[in-house]
Amino acid sequence: MLEPQDITQELAATRLKFALRLFIGRRKPYTVALAAQTLGIGERTLESYLNGENCPQTHVLLRMCALFGPEFASHVLAPSGLTARQVPDGHGQCVFELNAALAQAVALCGQVFADGKVTDDEREEIREQMRALRPLIDLMMQGTDE
Repeated sequence: MLEPQDITQELAATRLKFALRLFIGRRKPYTVALAAQTLGIGERTLESYLNGENCPQTHVLLRMCALFGPEFASHVLAPSGLTARQVPDGHGQCVFELNAALAQAVALCGQVFADGKVTDDEREEIREQMRALRPLIDLMMQGTDE
């Protein structure tokens, strides 16, 4: 993993070029014409990315990730030490829902423990919050190596 300041425009363009060439070209899943059309960009623009001359705007990069999948995204993210994975269909908001549910659970615990005493009702409320987290955590774990 590189230090953030070591990730340059040139490095980003090189990583993007490498990742794109895995999916676009002769004997690859996409031709330049088909990929450009699918991404909603011009062929010359896509060719400039393939040649490492330019980098796309954020929305186009996200379209590329959606089209080419986690392998593409992982190659682009590699200098940062990150990888990508597919979110199960229909669970695109799962990360945000889990973050919100965790924040609620932590806030509840803070309120309950503030006075140093936990009543039976408070204990049950905390248990309910924890039970609500389980399905969200299970969704997040789908497709991960365990």
